[in-house]
Amino acid sequence: MNAEKVRHIDLYPDEWLAGTAQMEPVDVGVYWTACALVYSHGGAFEETELKRFLKCHGLTLRAATDRLVKVGKLTRIGTKITSERCENELRKSRERIEKARENGKKGGRPTAESKDINGLEKPNGLSSEKLTTNYQPSEEDPNGSIGQITAAAEPVEEPAEASAIKPPKAPSKAQIEEEFKAAFWPACLHKVGKQDALKQYVIARKKVSMEILVEGMKLYSETIAGTDPQFWLHPERWLSKRRWTDEKPTAQTWGYGNGRQSAHAAETAAFDAVTRYPTIQ
Repeated sequence: MNAEKVRHIDLYPDEWLAGTAQMEPVDVGVYWTACALVYSHGGAFEETELKRFLKCHGLTLRAATDRLVKVGKLTRIGTKITSERCENELRKSRERIEKARENGKKGGRPTAESKDINGLEKPNGLSSEKLTTNYQPSEEDPNGSIGQITAAAEPVEEPAEASAIKPPKAPSKAQIEEEFKAAFWPACLHKVGKQDALKQYVIARKKVSMEILVEGMKLYSETIAGTDPQFWLHPERWLSKRRWTDEKPTAQTWGYGNGRQSAHAAETAAFDAVTRYPTIQ
């Protein structure tokens, strides 16, 4: 039997909100898009597809996906991503459709008089509920999060997993300073202005994770290695200018192509020279 493509799904807002209440905004966006892709593909999809629909930095997207995998919202299988919950709903939807199809071959909706004759129970798809390829809540699976917009007849209990998820604790200043010394500073090729860099790092950590800053600095350090040091950005300036948001740099994009400095690189170097090392009279 060919897999049915889900084109209309149920969404129970209370359950969705309870299951994502403590997530970071970027995690909610990634999770929503991933679930939609699972339904669209009828199963697992290539992780690279997320970048087609989410216009955010690659490091940010990867970090959010990793967090969702870690808490069990998503599952990574090789290069593919799926959701166990979505897979279960797809399976149930296909079973309902197949059951309704089989019932139709035996005479469609049975009347009270014909029920004993053909031995069929009233099919789910042709009773008081409407046949769809969508989620139907059951006592076995109360933690639904994705599905078709319908009004719940009874109040939905808060899923158990919602109470288990706690908001991430903001790191203390001491922890931030420690990770700066242990992870960020060692990633810097141009180790100058350490105290100024630390101040900017503390500010940056209020906006993004340690992983994004460290990986971004590693990429930058790898790019400038072997080029003229006078044109390297100081770590403090790299942080203050939010350079971790740049696309993966190359020698050309940073102004080091063919051994010649670009106007942008020269301007940056001149600025650093004037502001950091004024002429001593």
